Amino acid sequence: ERVINNNLAIGEDRLRSVFRLVPVLVSSAKLLLSAGFLVMSHRDFSMPRTTEILSDPDFVPPTRFEKCAFENALHNAYKSVEAIIGDPPKKEKKLLEKFEDAGIDPIRKMKKYDINTRHFVDKSYHELVIEFESFRNKYSAHGSTNLGNRKITIIELWNYQTLAWNILWTALEFQQRKLKEGNPT
Repeated sequence: ERVINNNLAIGEDRLRSVFRLVPVLVSSAKLLLSAGFLVMSHRDFSMPRTTEILSDPDFVPPTRFEKCAFENALHNAYKSVEAIIGDPPKKEKKLLEKFEDAGIDPIRKMKKYDINTRHFVDKSYHELVIEFESFRNKYSAHGSTNLGNRKITIIELWNYQTLAWNILWTALEFQQRKLKEGNPT
């Protein structure tokens, strides 16, 4: 990938990978819905380079319109996850089963930037989904929350968009294996 005249040029190898996944994506209503929500999340706020995010991880949008874009991006990233595993149940055992049904290892770890320690930490998908649900409920699911209290930082949005991408990608890989076996979900 490179930028030419302010346009992103995508390499041929990337395009091949994308087109190989199209049949996998359209074979599952859940995956297609999840991808749609994730696209909308990135439409509302597309992340700059990681170095830019880490240079000011506490950045909170200054205007109400930018805050709305962050909230929409966060909410759609959450809906992307929810499209695959459903509404996270309160009982941990049921949540773990939902992950496994979607072909996702719930204890698989990913890096999450911890705003308190200023370091990346490893957290399992299921831990992150529980955190994500709580965070989403607090900051973007309820319109009555005072605008002054709506402080989604760029790093929090980045963490959760990354989680949504990882869950979608893992579910896509699972569906691809199932299709090869002749047993799609």
